[in-house]
Amino acid sequence: PEVRNGDLTAPIELAPGDPLAFTTEHGVKGEEGRVSVNYDGFVDDVEVGDILLVDGGLMSLQVTGKTATDVACATVDGGVFKSRRHLNVRGRSATLPSLTDKDWEDITFGVEHGVDFFALSFVNGPEVVEELKAYLAERGADIVLNDVTSEGLEETASLAAGAGGRIELMLYDISEISGMTRRIQATEAKFGRIDILVNNAGVSGQRLAFGDIDEATYDRMVDINLKGTFFATQAVVPGMKERRYGKIINTSSMYALGGNNVAAHYSAAKSAISGLTNSLARELAEWNIMVNAVAPGFVLTGMTSAGRDEAAIVARTERIPLGRMADPKDIAQTVAFLASDEADFITGQVISPNGGERIVGI
Repeated sequence: PEVRNGDLTAPIELAPGDPLAFTTEHGVKGEEGRVSVNYDGFVDDVEVGDILLVDGGLMSLQVTGKTATDVACATVDGGVFKSRRHLNVRGRSATLPSLTDKDWEDITFGVEHGVDFFALSFVNGPEVVEELKAYLAERGADIVLNDVTSEGLEETASLAAGAGGRIELMLYDISEISGMTRRIQATEAKFGRIDILVNNAGVSGQRLAFGDIDEATYDRMVDINLKGTFFATQAVVPGMKERRYGKIINTSSMYALGGNNVAAHYSAAKSAISGLTNSLARELAEWNIMVNAVAPGFVLTGMTSAGRDEAAIVARTERIPLGRMADPKDIAQTVAFLASDEADFITGQVISPNGGERIVGI
């Protein structure tokens, strides 16, 4: 069975335990928690206790009851149920102990040809749910990377190569707004959708004293750290609104939480990012678009280590309660969490992985 494009009037958000019923009646589009399927034999193919996979196991539901036309379910793994383009994985019978070889051929075909999501499949036993979820997780997401230097692009691409999805590289200065917008639109046309935007382009404050920041330095800071984020986000929002789904993750800074004794232009731009995040989260929530920011603590990279000798780095580390600098993976894991289904009820938040160096409360 398949829930096809246009079959839902609006996405249905499901948490574990929430009820949902599939019906063979035509034209039911989510009213009172019921959704039509385009398979008249659906009720006969399932039994109470069976597990139904939605979107290839990204969501799952357990059958709790049946009528002549309806299959009542309780949500096991939650998410947002939407009308989308589907690959239909056809189980032969609800009593099969696992997916058949033919089912795996269909799934592999879908992964290799970029099918967006999978429809319902009948399985018997939670181990099959986990088997399929693990298989799809290994395939990763399609990733489009942009950087202003080819060296940065190649390094990041090599790190992302193991994710399993397609990788597209763009070499462009994000402060050139019109060209950047065209590239984002071309990317969306090529891949069919942009579900997640991570705004991570930035320049450092170079530890400049307030009186040493000239207009050109200030403008460059705002153009990249704020203006680029603003208009990159503006470019992806129309598609996210149309699909009623999106994750936008901005990069703020620990210094936006309490300032710094140097580089005031950097703290100002990053503080603006936090404010932009809060405002967009409110404005875009109507379309199920979640907007958050990560405010990293001190991460030792080529950009941040410039101008610091070893003694300065040791002294800096001693100020961190957890006793170490942040590793890039600490930041990446925070971003990955915000991009995941586990963060579907989080929006308008600025999360700061900083080892306790900057602790703020409500």
